[in-house]
Amino acid sequence: MTMHRSALEHGSDRYEAGDFDTAADFLQLALNSDRENVAARVKLVTCLRYTDRESEATELAIEGLSFHPGDFEIVTLVAQIYEKQHRIAEAVDLLDRAARIKPTSIATATHRADLLVGLGLMDEARLALLESVTHNGPRPELISSLCDTWIIEHNYGQARNVLTLCRDQDLEDGKRVHSGVRGRGPLSWVFALV
Repeated sequence: MTMHRSALEHGSDRYEAGDFDTAADFLQLALNSDRENVAARVKLVTCLRYTDRESEATELAIEGLSFHPGDFEIVTLVAQIYEKQHRIAEAVDLLDRAARIKPTSIATATHRADLLVGLGLMDEARLALLESVTHNGPRPELISSLCDTWIIEHNYGQARNVLTLCRDQDLEDGKRVHSGVRGRGPLSWVFALV
């Protein structure tokens, strides 16, 4: 077993046990052996954040983004760091990238929409949620967030329309399944909202 694997394994064990200071030492050894090791980097950045070493965590995360610009974990980790630093526009850009990398991530879609709502960009937030609905179906957390964007603007009628369209689509899908009849498509209700 190489030093790299051993350090990563020990660091991971300490990480899982919640001993973040010791885990950070082992994970730093693993990262020193292989600067492009995503698992060691993500856990090390998390350990550093848990032990209030934000500047070190930020530096390592951004360096990881340069090595792995298409890695979902690294991208979302840097987005979280930017959000904590109140660099919301940059966080949203990274969450846009994360959504392209992993379009089925509901957590990414709702997080991205929440940040867009905070910026007052309701239409963009709705679009982000609708994009996720096309990949995941009308999941309750997505529909709830979509309704919230209308409720924030006191447009209760549109929020009710979203819920009605979801209910009607669920009923129609159920009828098609039981009758074997093909309908207008599994997500056609989404386009009624646009």
